[in-house]
Amino acid sequence: MDPAVNTNVVFFQANGSDEDLLQGAAPAQAEDAVRQAWRQAQEERQVQANAITQVQCTW
Repeated sequence: MDPAVNTNVVFFQANGSDEDLLQGAAPAQAEDAVRQAWRQAQEERQVQANAITQVQCTW
């Protein structure tokens, strides 16, 4: 099966800026896919959750 079909890519927009994006990915069928993606995004860059203004998921 195509890995892209099994992966949920999540974008987190910070501070209302289209230029300030974090990205994470998780298994599409995981109940906590967004939480897993958030942890992954935070490993690359520490951003407080209250700075996130939009979340977009693609699957």
